[in-house]
Amino acid sequence: RWAMGWDQVTLFHAPGFKLAPLRLCCGLYYLFVMRWLSNFCVVVVLVFNSAAGLVGTYRAAHGLGPLAPPTVVALQTFSFGLYLTFVCCTWGFALVYGRSARLLSGLAVYFVLCPIYIVFCAFQLVVSLTRV
Repeated sequence: RWAMGWDQVTLFHAPGFKLAPLRLCCGLYYLFVMRWLSNFCVVVVLVFNSAAGLVGTYRAAHGLGPLAPPTVVALQTFSFGLYLTFVCCTWGFALVYGRSARLLSGLAVYFVLCPIYIVFCAFQLVVSLTRV
């Protein structure tokens, strides 16, 4: 219900954003409208590119040919590598500054469940936009 409220407010008030001063207009579009784009991009990068990166890495390690053109495979593998870099940097900061078992176990749970959470959020957004 909370997400549907955000979408109702966005769809109702977005046409009036352009009447605000430029700085406020950009902030309102960023806060209300860009979350749809960012949610979509996160789903594409985390779910689709990560899965394709893992499959591509597996197929390359076992001598199987790629399922997509080489440029697409390289881009997906690069995207997956960026996500792994983010995970490694987060773990590195946690080890340097936190060093508690609770923090490290919480990070492990977060990164394992993150794809499920992102798909769930995207599903909520789609349901919200279709019901509003």
